[in-house]
Amino acid sequence: MHTNSKTVIFIHIPKAAGTTFKEILWRQYGYRDSFKVQPGERTQPSIDKFRQLPESKKSRFRLIYGHMPFGLHRWLPRSAAYITILRNPAERVASEYYYVLRTPIHPLNPELVGKNLSLQDYIRKIADMNTTNLQTRWVSGCVDFDSVIPPYENLPANALDLAKENIENFFSVCGLIERFDESLLLMQKILGWKNVYYMRRNVGKRQASKDQLPRATLRLIEKHEEKDLELFEYAAKRLAEMLDANSIGDEAIRRFRAENRLLGPPLFMREVFVRKLSTIAKTMLHFQ
Repeated sequence: MHTNSKTVIFIHIPKAAGTTFKEILWRQYGYRDSFKVQPGERTQPSIDKFRQLPESKKSRFRLIYGHMPFGLHRWLPRSAAYITILRNPAERVASEYYYVLRTPIHPLNPELVGKNLSLQDYIRKIADMNTTNLQTRWVSGCVDFDSVIPPYENLPANALDLAKENIENFFSVCGLIERFDESLLLMQKILGWKNVYYMRRNVGKRQASKDQLPRATLRLIEKHEEKDLELFEYAAKRLAEMLDANSIGDEAIRRFRAENRLLGPPLFMREVFVRKLSTIAKTMLHFQ
């Protein structure tokens, strides 16, 4: 059971519902008591900044979140509780491909668009960069914290075992995007959260269903993402066991979804309104 003496660390796996989930996290822990590891080229400077902070400031953070690997707890002066949300590797990689295509500022966008690269080409590209099996890499912590930007070194042979051990020993909950509501209710119970109603955020225009992918593409993903596939299956089994142990069954899920349809949209609009007011207030203070 989580207590206020622990800092929650959310490892945001790219293209795994992180934007939606962050709204819920901010509601639990607040903006001022959170530290964000910035994405992309700013990731390394963010991590370096955090490691250099005085312990008195680090101890005030209730939440640390962002695109980062496991291991940041080593620089915390108090205990940490990790959480993350995994995704079926085929759908995650396909979703990432379409995201890169529609995002001009992404480093790989010019090559994908300029050379008209297919999803299979993209899979081969990230394999060359050693960024396949990203979920295993990040959850295992097999990343040099002095060099967190890809291309990465080859994964060690025991990376998958390390990822499973970390989930067992350090993660309060390892959820799944495919069982998002169940994962939320489990986190609510284990971490003592309050309101977890939500609206989906940053959902790609092109949904990446593995059932719609060509067989040849699936075989290529299975070849290059085999560790993530096994990690996903392991996490799915463990999540099911934890749901059963915490008496979160079909009836609880149906009730939550019915309530979320009614309460999620108004809550989301209120949060957007509050953030806009806060931005306006800060802008006015800046020019005074």
